[in-house]
This record gives sequence, C-alpha cells and structure tokens, in this order.
Amino acid sequence: MTAVTKVPIPLDQRLSAFVRGPLVGLVWLATAALCVALLRDRPVALEHRAWVPPVEYEVSTPSSGVLGVVLVRAFQEVRKGELVAQLDPRPLEARLATANAEVLSLRAQIADARELADAEQQQAESLAAQEATSDADSLRMRMEGDLLRSSFDESDLRLGVLELEVQLASDEVGADLLQAQHLRASRLAEDGTGWEAEAADLALELRQAEERNRGTAARLSGQREELLQAVERTAEIRRGFPAATGAMDLPRIPAATRALEAAIRVQELVIAELELERDALNLQAPIDGQVSALYVGEGQSLMAGRAVMLVTASAAREAVVFVDPEVASGESLVGRSVELRAGERRSLETKIASLSPKTELLPERLWPHPASPAYGLALRVPMGESGMFMPGEILRARILPSEN
Repeated sequence: MTAVTKVPIPLDQRLSAFVRGPLVGLVWLATAALCVALLRDRPVALEHRAWVPPVEYEVSTPSSGVLGVVLVRAFQEVRKGELVAQLDPRPLEARLATANAEVLSLRAQIADARELADAEQQQAESLAAQEATSDADSLRMRMEGDLLRSSFDESDLRLGVLELEVQLASDEVGADLLQAQHLRASRLAEDGTGWEAEAADLALELRQAEERNRGTAARLSGQREELLQAVERTAEIRRGFPAATGAMDLPRIPAATRALEAAIRVQELVIAELELERDALNLQAPIDGQVSALYVGEGQSLMAGRAVMLVTASAAREAVVFVDPEVASGESLVGRSVELRAGERRSLETKIASLSPKTELLPERLWPHPASPAYGLALRVPMGESGMFMPGEILRARILPSEN
C-alpha cells in the first residue's frame, strides 16, 4: 500500500481560510457581546396611550329669568366675550320704570318741602324784624335758612343724579337688546336666510341709541359734579355756623326732610342693585371655542345657575399620558421629558408636570377593547401655546430616558 504524503499548506492560504471562516464568527460574537454590555442597563422607552382632553365651559345664568334670545347655533365658532344669549329684559325694565317713578315722587316731595320751609323761614324773618331782634339772632336765622336751602339743593341734585342713572340704565338695556337683535339679523343675512335691510335698520337704531346713551352719560357726569359742589357748600355752611353765630348746636333739620333723605339713600341702593342685574342679562362666551351643545331654547324659564350652553375651547394647553403603575413605581416621573406624537410628522417634546396619586379610569376611546375598561396613572403634560394637537385627539407618548 502506498503511503500518503501530506503536502504542507502555504501560510497565506491558511490565513485566507481563517478570515473566511472562524474569524467571521468571532467578530459577530464580539459585536453581540459589546451590544449586550452597552444596552444591559439602558432604560427602554415604551410607548404609552395619551390624549388631549377637551376644555369645556358651561355658560350659565347668574340670575333667574326667561331666556329671551339665543344668538349662536350648535357647533358655531365664538370668541371670548362675544354675546351668545340674553335673558328677557322686560322684568328689569319694569323695575327700572318703578324706580324712576319713585325718584320723580321724591323730587315732588322735595319741592313741596322746600316751599313749606321757605314760607316758614320768611315768616320767622318777618316776625324777627317786627320784634327788633338782635343782630346775632338775625344772622342765625339767615344761616339756618341758607343751610336748609342748601340741604334741599343737595337732595334735589341727588335725585337728579338718580333719575339720570335710572334713565341711562334703562336705555342701556334697550341698547343691549338692539345689539343682540342686530347681531342675529346680521348673521341671518350672511347665511342668506334674512334681509340685509332689516340688519341695516337695526344698525341705525343701535347707533342712535348709543348716541343717546353717550349724551345721557355726559349729563350724568355734569350733574354729579354739581352734586359734589352742593355737598361741599352744605358742609361749609355747617362748619361756619357755630363760628358765625356763637351757637354750640346746628340748626335742626325738619323731620320730613330727614325722612326724604333716608328715602333717597334707599333708592340709591335699589338703583345700584338694578344696574348689577342689568349686567347679568347678557351671557358672554367665556373662551375662544365652539358651541358644543345647547341645553335650553328661547322662552324657557331658568333658575339661577342653570347651564344654557356648553363651549369647548378651540385650543388645548395640556395632554394626559396614561402609564402602567409599575412604570412609575421605580422612580419619580415628574420633570422627566416626554415625547408626544400624532401620526408621523407631528411631535412635541415637553416635560411631565404632575402625576396622579392613584390610578384613574382611561377615557373609553383609549380602551384596548370596548368591553374592557383600562386603568392607569395620569401624567399631566403641558403643551404651551403650540396648538399642534387638537382637543380630543389621541396621541402616542414616549417617556424619554432620564439625563442622569
């Protein structure tokens, strides 16, 4: 049998075979070991369910009344401060008319009391002149008359101010109603369901009413200035009375006059209350947004605090991320960065502001199955003024690794 002779393999062939065979496996093994070493303690960013909760406000009535007019429709966009509804102003107008009649009655009583006081003063001065009284007594009588007349002037001016205040409040109620009617007519005209001529007529009436109110307000301002001057004159006479006459006591104001002054103060309080009620007739949108629901209709009687409509904000400033309680058990998540994402192009990185103390029921839209409620810890995440996500939108959230 012939012996087999081993032929030596050149070194370069051995190296080439090693590179193509075992070396490749060693490289892959080393790479895998390095990856395991690098990622062993690295936290994994998990995706969580999140959404942008809608911010909703109820527009309610501050006082009882009948809903006169609703100026918006469901799903209509509104601006903050926009007039959206108005209570029926007729009961308030009736009370304002009653207050005005009471003011006129008080003014008539003031005029009667003034005439009676003037007659008594003239009679006293005539008797004093006939009896040749001293100069001090004559001076006292004259100052008593001056003080009484100044008091009447002050009361009359105060009633004049009240009369103008009632008139202005009543006219402003009418102007508010005209404004509501004009706004409604303008919107109907824009939609093609109303007449432009009607809106133009109401606009003219509104401008005239506003002009009248400005005139009344100017007269009221002037009347108030005169009232302040009259009050100062009365006070000056009161201060100078003892010094000029040598008397220790002030002249006695008749009981009828004191009763009138008390009645005037009562009417001042009544008119101030009516002005507050006038402001409560107009219901305004609390935020920029959309009318989500209308709860009542025109002509319905409402109790104070009854919700008339629901307004949803057009922009949201906060998102809620729901995480498993085990995720938050290891370390505090407050202050950690989180990435919010909707679709592939819209994303926002922000920080966690707060964490709910206990698990909460997720909104039904975030349940994995309609019949399987889901629970989690709620993380409040501010979004600032970005306006990137819409209220009610469902998001994906990733809690980013801590910088530490």
